[in-house]
Amino acid sequence: MRGQRGSATVWIVGLLVLVGVIVLAVVYVTGSRQETERGQQAVEQISQAGSVEGQALLSSALTAVQAYFVENASLTGFGPQAASSFEPSIRWGTGAAVSGQVSIRGVMPTSAVLVTMTGAGPLCAGFNGGAVVYGRVDAQSAAQCTGGW
Repeated sequence: MRGQRGSATVWIVGLLVLVGVIVLAVVYVTGSRQETERGQQAVEQISQAGSVEGQALLSSALTAVQAYFVENASLTGFGPQAASSFEPSIRWGTGAAVSGQVSIRGVMPTSAVLVTMTGAGPLCAGFNGGAVVYGRVDAQSAAQCTGGW
């Protein structure tokens, strides 16, 4: 009788240990998933912050475009040098979209597009005859700047 009780006790203890291991494994896996989700949320917040910074940069750059247009009744001749005279705090260019710099593209007498790069991708602001459009594309003209911010 004593031998049967002893083996039954060993089985019960073994079963309890197994249940404990399973519970710990579930807690560990659940915690790992939550950490992964928190990490993804942090990356998204950083991307959004970069996007907001890019939007502020393009908004400031638009004031230079608008002032040039009002002063000259045309955007002909609007480039980095002219833009710097209206907004010297911005780094201006005409090439590839770069973070912290505004690229001036597709200048026509009544339209132009401004593009910058953010952690979330490119942003654009198009000026077309007084109307302003926004987008999240690496646009070459104001007409290609679509989608909004």
